[in-house]
Amino acid sequence: MNGVLYTHGQQSSGLPKGIKKMTEQQAKAMQLIFSAVIESVKAAGSLGAPGGIIYAALMTQGCSLGQFQSLMSALVRTGKLTQEGDLYFAV
Repeated sequence: MNGVLYTHGQQSSGLPKGIKKMTEQQAKAMQLIFSAVIESVKAAGSLGAPGGIIYAALMTQGCSLGQFQSLMSALVRTGKLTQEGDLYFAV
């Protein structure tokens, strides 16, 4: 899994300001988070998983609202989840 992290400040990596390549450890952590969210949504079944509940759980681990929104939109955009209002469903 390759990816980028959006950061603040100057970069000396040759990437545009605000963009930093993910380390292997960060990519693995991201995969674990994605998997955990998907499994949690699957557990909610046909009723769907409320976004507010997912965010509350992630927030206790230091996830910001912006990070949550980016995470969930990536999962929807890649077809791992669907969204109907505030509810998320496993595909």
